[in-house]
Amino acid sequence: MKPISMIWTLFLLLALLASAVSADLTLSVTEIAFGGENQARSNPLGNADDPQDLISNATIRVTLTNTDATSSVTNLAHNLLSTNAPYYFTVSEFPASLSANGAKEFTITARVPENLDAIDSNFKLLKKAIGNFKVTGVNSTSSETISTPEVPMTIQAENMLEIKDVELCFRGKCKSPDDGDDVKDMKPGDAVDLTIIVENKYSERDEEDLQIEDIDVNIEAADRDLNVDEEETIDDINPKDENDVSVSFDIEDDTPHGGYNLVIRASGKDENGALMGEEWTIELKVERERHDILIEEVTLTPESISCAEVETTVRNAQAYVQYQNIGQHDEKDVVIELKIPDLGIVEAVRDIELDEDNEETEILSFGVPAGTKPGVYGIEVRTFYDNTKLSDLMEKTVTVSSDCEGNGEQDSEPAQANRRTQNAQNGGDERGDIIVVPPPQQPPAVIPPKQPVTPPTQVNESNSLAYVIGLGVVVLVLVIVLAVLLVTLFRKRH
Repeated sequence: MKPISMIWTLFLLLALLASAVSADLTLSVTEIAFGGENQARSNPLGNADDPQDLISNATIRVTLTNTDATSSVTNLAHNLLSTNAPYYFTVSEFPASLSANGAKEFTITARVPENLDAIDSNFKLLKKAIGNFKVTGVNSTSSETISTPEVPMTIQAENMLEIKDVELCFRGKCKSPDDGDDVKDMKPGDAVDLTIIVENKYSERDEEDLQIEDIDVNIEAADRDLNVDEEETIDDINPKDENDVSVSFDIEDDTPHGGYNLVIRASGKDENGALMGEEWTIELKVERERHDILIEEVTLTPESISCAEVETTVRNAQAYVQYQNIGQHDEKDVVIELKIPDLGIVEAVRDIELDEDNEETEILSFGVPAGTKPGVYGIEVRTFYDNTKLSDLMEKTVTVSSDCEGNGEQDSEPAQANRRTQNAQNGGDERGDIIVVPPPQQPPAVIPPKQPVTPPTQVNESNSLAYVIGLGVVVLVLVIVLAVLLVTLFRKRH
């Protein structure tokens, strides 16, 4: 046989084969997905008057098409049975045959089980695989059995346990991030307080009205530089109600600069045994500056002072400054400075060496001058690196009482001792502010001197004038008396 004839014969055979199998059935969907993220479940525990109201069904419309332009398809059938528990599939409006190029729409219904989980083991919303669907038929021309491709079936119901809110607090400020957000400005050494609010979204309608029980809340940051693993439990949450858990953890002093994923998971089962839950991921941005001398705390002591005491040679108040090098380098020229601007007070400790991640405490002493007007005065504590470059600032206050106003004269020793006793027994406020308590009113104690007192170097002008006048009067009287005596004696002689 010539080559051209062979090719032509092969072409005819292929054409005949294609004609013989050209009849085909197709479905309009590539997946039969029952329900969805808002699909209700059946609930045999409900209290509805009609039991049928406690059954929740999901339906889907599908189009079946015969793509053969010349042959019809008969004896159409599907593979679903109404006895397939717990879904109890039903198919309605299903055609018995299709004409050439014909199409027909039909409905598939499935019961949504009461214990259908909302999430999988990875906390992803679950579309549960429940089998495959296909349609078969007979080509009217060739009598050949044909079928649609198998289409997967899935079913999904609503997740009724959600993380409603998260509050994350550190260094006196709180933030409420959502899933996927980041939290910036966190530093090594921060103490973090985390509160998680979890909500049961079931309604109180008779068809629902389900508790969610035994809720586990897990907080995890699985990183070698930030290792957080906390777990709490909530017993039950009623419908349309919420509950919260709180945990605390620290960002370690040596945590490097960077972002760390904090994963929060909450899961529990409703009264029908359906698993619910949610997962949030929040990125913690730990920021480490090249130079960062952090003030961790400033404690003022004693908690109460009297400014009259500063006339002595002993300072009468101290600020304990706890600080840490959370920068990226060792430091050699750290300065800790305390200022009370309105009183002109400045105290500082200089030339401090502080290695990376180390912390120290410095004590700065200061006193309130006598004659200071009563009131509240601000205290500023600062840290510097390289001697002059500001790193951190913390503010406190000191309260000056009325006994500081006057001419600055020093009380007697018993009065000072009594005031020190009063101050030692007095409590300050929660911030560590200094509360100055005035001394009790009492008559001054009289203490006789053990030795002659050296006259003061300065004499009051009014006292000096009185003294001179008095002395002149005394001298004048003595002169007059002497003159009288001399006259009387002279007369007697003559």
